Amino acid sequence: MSDAPLLQVIIAGTSRKTGAEIKKLSDLPASIFQISRSDAWNLTISPDAARNMRDLASQIGAGMPKYLIAPEVSLLLSYIDDLNIRMYFETLWNTGARLNEALALKP
Repeated sequence: MSDAPLLQVIIAGTSRKTGAEIKKLSDLPASIFQISRSDAWNLTISPDAARNMRDLASQIGAGMPKYLIAPEVSLLLSYIDDLNIRMYFETLWNTGARLNEALALKP
């Protein structure tokens, strides 16, 4: 699989968002579970493509990544079967809350 789709997502994510693009983000389809930006990626990300991107970064001297890109987070979250645990990690990812802040949330 080519890294081109992954590169397009990375480049698109780094550009400045216009008002119309931000509006599109708030109009997620009803089929998406909960209100989750991490599930909004309609891409099939191969682990090989992500690994190739990380290898390329290390070859140019970028060192270890300080963050995960959104498709990588989406892929990681897709492996969590327990909905309570998944909701906790989705909350951490989507809000940027600290661990104890997310645990203290009440419905």
